[in-house]
Amino acid sequence: MKTVVPLCVLRSGSTVLSGILHYLGVSMGKKSDLIKGQHVNKYGCFENQDFLRLSHKILYDAGSLGIYFDYPSESKIKQSVEKNWVRVQETIARNRKEPYWGWKDPSSFHIIHYIDSLLDDPHYIILKRDVKQIANSVMKISVQTNFYSSFKHELGLFDNYIYRIYLVIRLLSKYFATGRQLENEKFLEQIIVKSYLKMEKFTRNKKCLVITFDDLINKSEKTIKQITKFLGMKRNTDTFEKALNFVHPELVNFQKSNQ
Repeated sequence: MKTVVPLCVLRSGSTVLSGILHYLGVSMGKKSDLIKGQHVNKYGCFENQDFLRLSHKILYDAGSLGIYFDYPSESKIKQSVEKNWVRVQETIARNRKEPYWGWKDPSSFHIIHYIDSLLDDPHYIILKRDVKQIANSVMKISVQTNFYSSFKHELGLFDNYIYRIYLVIRLLSKYFATGRQLENEKFLEQIIVKSYLKMEKFTRNKKCLVITFDDLINKSEKTIKQITKFLGMKRNTDTFEKALNFVHPELVNFQKSNQ
């Protein structure tokens, strides 16, 4: 059994990578989960909602929103992981049912080093994209109506209404206190660079493949072959073609329209 975890940041093209893994045969979550998030990506965000709830709850308890407003401290994340440890174990146990399984969540890189020891033969894929492209994408989505849809989806990850109320309060207080940081390109770029450095530090001496969004789109066949080789998957023409066809112009153009 192998666990496959993409490490990425928001707006980096991770939906394409997660969709490719899904079609290659990696269990990335329930189908009903994968198609959620169509307000952001036309075909859904291919995210396992179980792990979204887990990581966002951990980050919430660590005093973070899990998005680009702040960067949670390691000591608080560690305390929050310990507080939610039973939930961590239960979430992993519910999802580890296939020979290849994993999940995509752009905030997972904050907690992955605390739960790595629980995973079966973990294989990490760092997806990189031009920092300015990501920052511009975040700035555009922050002033569009789908930002509000995204926050509505975020609220839906919390069953407890008290959590939802405090999440709204926390969002508003940080938004007005920090000078609209989602519209500050330099601030966003610094956070993105810091995030990539954290991923790279964690994956040293681990099974890790680094790919770029540009290669995923422009050299799709070659990059998908790299992924299958890295994961030790047998070449299957049918699944390979499905994965390759997922990188079709309609999806890529839709993503580019949100940059």
